[in-house]
Amino acid sequence: MKQKIKLGKKLLSFLLTLALVLGLMPGMGLTAYAAPDETLLTTITATGKEQASYSTANKATVSFSYTAEGSSAYIANWGWWGYGWSATVNAAEGYTITKCVFYDDANRTATDSEAPFVVETTEEDKTPKVNGNPILADTSKGIKKIEVYGYATPAASYSVTITPGSNMTKTTDSGAESQTVTAGQAMDTVTYTASTNYCFDEFTDIESNGVKAARTDSTTVTVSGIPTGDVSITVPGAVADSVAVTGVSISPTSKSVSKNELFAITATVSPESATNKKVKWSVSGSGITLYSDQDCNTQMTLNSETTDTTVYAKAGTGYVMATVTVTSAEKANLSADCNVESGMTPITTKITLIYDANGGTPGGKWPEGNTIEVEPGAGIDFGSYWALIDDGSLISPPSGLVCESITITDADGSTTYAYGDNTGTYEFQKDSIIKFNWIEDKFYPYSGDGGTWKKGSTSTLDFTFKRSVLDGSTYDCFTGIQVDGNDVERNDKNYTDSYGSVNINLKPAYLETLSEGEHTLTAIFTDNKTASAKFTITKESSGGGSSSSDTVYKIPRTGID
Repeated sequence: MKQKIKLGKKLLSFLLTLALVLGLMPGMGLTAYAAPDETLLTTITATGKEQASYSTANKATVSFSYTAEGSSAYIANWGWWGYGWSATVNAAEGYTITKCVFYDDANRTATDSEAPFVVETTEEDKTPKVNGNPILADTSKGIKKIEVYGYATPAASYSVTITPGSNMTKTTDSGAESQTVTAGQAMDTVTYTASTNYCFDEFTDIESNGVKAARTDSTTVTVSGIPTGDVSITVPGAVADSVAVTGVSISPTSKSVSKNELFAITATVSPESATNKKVKWSVSGSGITLYSDQDCNTQMTLNSETTDTTVYAKAGTGYVMATVTVTSAEKANLSADCNVESGMTPITTKITLIYDANGGTPGGKWPEGNTIEVEPGAGIDFGSYWALIDDGSLISPPSGLVCESITITDADGSTTYAYGDNTGTYEFQKDSIIKFNWIEDKFYPYSGDGGTWKKGSTSTLDFTFKRSVLDGSTYDCFTGIQVDGNDVERNDKNYTDSYGSVNINLKPAYLETLSEGEHTLTAIFTDNKTASAKFTITKESSGGGSSSSDTVYKIPRTGID
């Protein structure tokens, strides 16, 4: 395989000499440009033959090539290995690679600081080489991961496209709706005004790559910023508002209340003929629950356990506030006198629960109608194995199964997958749907099953066992091994084990005690769970001698061959 020839250092020396000469000549000079800071762009991890997983997407790729008789394979303990193959790392569009750090099967490293960034083997030797030098001669077996360093290549300019909604006009002295902006410079601000008898409803600022569209008041929206990439923003259209709000007042503005005292707080919107008189209420302080009634927009009920609570009422472009002080040591109520006798109901979020997409029957306590309600800003707590905690009662999984994850689909159609090795609270949108995804909780051989060991070999015979869910707990559940139904003591002569799911290494001294033929290794875990793998002992090669390569591993199928 051809080794790459690098002329970078010679070229750099020539350019530095030229810069020095020009700098010393009268009337001549060079402009200095600072190179972007080098950062870790991504880590490419070997997970299968000619396949890579990326810690950050779309920043670098790896491609394979082969000599006439070359081939590659993948094994979990070694990564990519084989004879007569090379792997080249290339930057994705918009990025520049400055160096690559190659890790072998034992996390020994070699660094390549000049393009092309290549690791390779020969048809005669599987030892990975960088720039023609092996990472560790006659020892390195494969490549497990590649750290890629570099920087994002800055663009010279960015395009900004603003699409206006209906019932609005761009002011004549503002920027164009389509602009090309030099990198690092601010775009020309674009300003829109609502058409006569129209206004802009409140909306959350719309942001895209450093540019923001914001509602400055009921009749004005501005778009401005410094683009960090291409921008496309659509401004929401204005809505009919034949009579605009000019102000809002609140009564009373200050009140001390005691336990169970009902108190009306009312906002008045001006003018009386305003088309949209909706009032938005909020409070400051902790321990607050807001109550509302859809037919009572200008009044509000709240329940407070704090002192010096401030209540805000907002309409149009202005807002006012009232201060409420709790004088009793116990809970006090501040209430709008609006259908209070029939009972105000808290603002809630309705959640639909799907126990099992396959129609399984829930055990334990399950909410009536498959729905629950939570207050705004609250959520649902999930414990281990994603059993739903509801009033202190656990929802039992189907027999023999655990919840690998939950799928949360919000009202806007967005989907979130929450995985079983995390716990916490998720804040739901209105009308969200939660689906529980149950799988069998089992341990299984991940690599080493079907391996072969030859008598006289000095190599260990290696196995890895995983768990179908919460794999991080696999090693903690591991208690020991059996071979052919017989317990095997853990010591330096028999076997060693290590974290990484569970890695088991059968020692040559122990393997020599086994007869030729097929054997069964059984890994034992807590709760009487087991997982088994087969291996074969073959007779020593004629002529004697041993080799560290006399262990044959069956490569697990990845579906990518």
